[in-house]
Amino acid sequence: MAAFLFLYLLLLFSLTDGTYVSSYVTAPESLSHWATQCITSEDNQSVIDRCAMWEEQESVNPFQFFADWTGDCFEKYCTSVRVRSDCDDINCDAMMIPTRESSCTGNNCRQFRLGWRMGSTWNTHVPRLVKITGTSSTTKWILLPFLGFQADQSWIEDPQSNIIGTEHMEADLWIEDPGTITNVTIYLDTDGTYSELNSWTYRFTPFYVQIAAVDGDHVTTAGYLYQAQGPSHCTGHGPGQCNEVAPSMVETTWKYYDLAGPAVCGDRGLCPDRDDHDKYDYTVPSWRERKALVMTNAARNEALAFIERYGGYGDTPAIDRFQCSGFEETPYVAPYYFHLPATEGARIKARDLSQGICEGNSHVTCQETVDALGLPDTSYTARITAMASYVCVHPHVCPNTLLVNRPDVYIHGSGRLFVSGAGSAEGIGGALDLITSDGGHCGGVMNPEREMANVAYYPQATWTNADPLNSYVGGVFDYFNRGNSGLFFSLQPWNSRRFGSYMPFASGAHFVHTLEDGTLLLRFMVAYYDLDGSAPSTDVELVLDDTSYAMSLTLGLDWQGSYEYDMALSGSTQSCMSYYFRTSNSKGIFTLPQSGKRIYQTYGIGTCLSTFTDTTCPTSSSHSLSTACKASCGFAGLPCRNTVDADANPYTADSGDSGDSAKDEGGSSGLGAAVIFAIAVVAVLVVVLIVMLVVRFCVSPVTAGDAVVKKADVEMDAQQ
Repeated sequence: MAAFLFLYLLLLFSLTDGTYVSSYVTAPESLSHWATQCITSEDNQSVIDRCAMWEEQESVNPFQFFADWTGDCFEKYCTSVRVRSDCDDINCDAMMIPTRESSCTGNNCRQFRLGWRMGSTWNTHVPRLVKITGTSSTTKWILLPFLGFQADQSWIEDPQSNIIGTEHMEADLWIEDPGTITNVTIYLDTDGTYSELNSWTYRFTPFYVQIAAVDGDHVTTAGYLYQAQGPSHCTGHGPGQCNEVAPSMVETTWKYYDLAGPAVCGDRGLCPDRDDHDKYDYTVPSWRERKALVMTNAARNEALAFIERYGGYGDTPAIDRFQCSGFEETPYVAPYYFHLPATEGARIKARDLSQGICEGNSHVTCQETVDALGLPDTSYTARITAMASYVCVHPHVCPNTLLVNRPDVYIHGSGRLFVSGAGSAEGIGGALDLITSDGGHCGGVMNPEREMANVAYYPQATWTNADPLNSYVGGVFDYFNRGNSGLFFSLQPWNSRRFGSYMPFASGAHFVHTLEDGTLLLRFMVAYYDLDGSAPSTDVELVLDDTSYAMSLTLGLDWQGSYEYDMALSGSTQSCMSYYFRTSNSKGIFTLPQSGKRIYQTYGIGTCLSTFTDTTCPTSSSHSLSTACKASCGFAGLPCRNTVDADANPYTADSGDSGDSAKDEGGSSGLGAAVIFAIAVVAVLVVVLIVMLVVRFCVSPVTAGDAVVKKADVEMDAQQ
């Protein structure tokens, strides 16, 4: 009996240790998290709360979510995430999403964060599954805990969110390590082929699936053609538009916002002078480009003060030099986050300018460059998408290529990799020049609807590594519009509610600054921005050669501002110094570069000719703010949890839900918790045995029937 009781309680524990899906919109937090399985009352309530969101839409939604909608939604969701009862490896090959290590059946299990954005199926719940193929293994069909429906656009409260029901959703995933992911297939289960729920719909439109290993450095994005898929499109439409959806692109990229990395132009044949100028086109951004990034954000942080601080020392007031209208009272605009492949595209124009090889419109690419590189046309968007595009892998349909004269078709990316020229603009010049030249250029830099940009410079023929900080041409700026009313053009994915990411450092660099009296200083600047308007909990720091220095807020607000640190300029024999930026707030500890795998160097100072170098951030010794050398969270695979403890260990992720689960805030692993629980069960059994002995020897005699009742009562108490 004791053994049976032990096994029963242990099984009960394993069943109630569920995990949550997280969606990233501006709905109340309690409505953006729901259980992946319906097991406990807490699980059930999270699903009910999520379903209840649509009942309010009855009066405004043409699909009329009916009065008993919530109960029906709850039942269908809980059924949809369960595999069909007769499903096995032979006739079904499907499984519920394995969100715990104990659910992984492979020999080399690894924890991932699985994200997706799928079109809704109006007011009908239809199961969706994914199958992940890699160079080492292929999963079964995995039932997604998708819970979203058509919603009125009035639900959009923030430009970074999206229509609720088709927003980005994430859950933990424990599977055998697939190796390099090569294919991610989606299935719309309209006839109960895999799921216990048999529910039909006409069609849906999937957008992307995102997979990131919690302990890895990369994220894989699978994108899908923007077209309807489902039963109504199995015949009479293009090939491959039935229930099974093949990706149009699958790309694995660096998942961190480091503003330092290798360039892609060499692999694409888009930088013919790659070895010139001390191999300028091998990395991106260059030191000159990083300086332009941080100066542009300084202008957006507080334009008038920026002009006064960096616009020379003349007598003309900043307000008279500033060419934008509408910013006099609130000259604060959220900083840009910078797209590095797009920066390489802008370099094509900067190279044209440096060589003076064609005349005409300053924003078009020279025709001889277009012909030589295989660009589709001379537009600035063509050179951007040439770098920010990916090989089409769809088995049937590939759209028009973004790069000609190649064996492969190149198409737009999806999800975090999507970049579009729609709504974008271009300006040429430095940030100070642009905001003081005319209203059009000033508006381009300061437009609050734009949150992502690129900027490119290219060395002139007179450039030498003896004077590497001077002789550049460019300032080719491209600003991407995020759109509105749910129709998004280009959203930055690094500090975005839509993607569940968080990175408060938008840009950072060093440069030589000249004071009014002619004194030369080495200045370090970083742009800080918190989506919720929260100031850093600790100093914003420069960590230079392992020594930290508190930086000062000089432009903007404490939660959206530019921080600086000045030091005396070193001599001409100074070797490279390494540095990064660091701070903390209620969400965690944050650094730029974010990864801890790369670190900036003082390019152009003394004898230093390196913009960044690879480094190792020792996790075992970097468990507090004072020694942290990489961000604790906020990137693909590890979203942030709120914490007020700035010195909390930033690298302890539990082996279960690494997201925003309200259940697992303690951080203990499933196995460790199971051991603890087993010990507790043994203790309960010991108490039961003692009580039974007391009843047997110390209590007055009872009948046999009474004894059976008392024993049953004790056992029931133990089970409860």
